[in-house]
Amino acid sequence: MLYPLSYEDADSILAKSVRSGYLPCSMPYLPFFVYGTLLPGEANFRLWRDAVQDIKPASLSGARLYDLGYFPMLVEGDGGEVRGMVGWVRPSSYGAALSLLDMLEGVRFPYPVGIGYHRSSRIVRLASGSTVVAWVYVGDPAAVVGRRPLVADWKTYRRRGIKSMYNGCLVGCSK
Repeated sequence: MLYPLSYEDADSILAKSVRSGYLPCSMPYLPFFVYGTLLPGEANFRLWRDAVQDIKPASLSGARLYDLGYFPMLVEGDGGEVRGMVGWVRPSSYGAALSLLDMLEGVRFPYPVGIGYHRSSRIVRLASGSTVVAWVYVGDPAAVVGRRPLVADWKTYRRRGIKSMYNGCLVGCSK
């Protein structure tokens, strides 16, 4: 997370975004494909939870997920698949949610100054088999150089990582 944000900040963020011209009036209404800390049960879901109208399991082909510490980065290429969820936002909250998520993901600050995400529309496959066009926060490949892609979705990966932290000796053990 780039900034300590709360969903309550959304109205002021939206107003600033519209005044600055960052949020065009012709922006299409698309759902969001999320794959990391914006998933239900993860740290940043609370930021947009109240705006979410519906959320369903989905996947994006042609991309890989990388661990950047506290959050993952999706990078296109390598023929992989990233599992996540597609969230539809209430129309009355859409502009504020879009602006808030863009700020959280740092889309206005390209790598190496920022983390290196940009928002792009992509076709994602729902668990039901149907497809939908959704916004996806895509990372800059330069940000993951030297890192190996994850072999699991973010929640499974984190669960395994947390479990492995507690399987070993934590305090006062010799190796």
